[in-house]
Amino acid sequence: MAKTILHCAGKYYEIPKGQKIFTIGRGKDRDLQVVVSSVSRIHSTLLLKENGRYDLRDDGSKYGTSVRGKNISKDIRVELKNGDKIIIGKNETVITVKIEDEEELKVANEKPIDDEFVITDEEVDEANPTDENIANIEAEIKQAGEGDENVSNE
Repeated sequence: MAKTILHCAGKYYEIPKGQKIFTIGRGKDRDLQVVVSSVSRIHSTLLLKENGRYDLRDDGSKYGTSVRGKNISKDIRVELKNGDKIIIGKNETVITVKIEDEEELKVANEKPIDDEFVITDEEVDEANPTDENIANIEAEIKQAGEGDENVSNE
């Protein structure tokens, strides 16, 4: 059976092998808690298939779930593949899927796995900077550079 790891905002979480249902949402009872205002309390679910892979479905969330550019719903499920990016909520919270086969596990030694997987608005903003944030950073760099020009080398 393949090992499935989720990555979001710098955190990694391994779905326990054989877990049939893995829930995502803002609610404290979710397996992956995403504390972001545009993420519904019960947002989406991963469902284990007989082949050991997961299907993703949306659970009627307000702002939706998409993968590979396709919006999904309760009626439309998508089997997750290695490297897929799940986008949830209107802030485009991105969860990257990594699927490793048993052979890959023998040689792979990835980043440490977090014990719990709770993502906040602040962490999402840091991981996915907006145009405004980028402009602010560029302005700070420019301002710092201008300060250096005023220093004389006497």
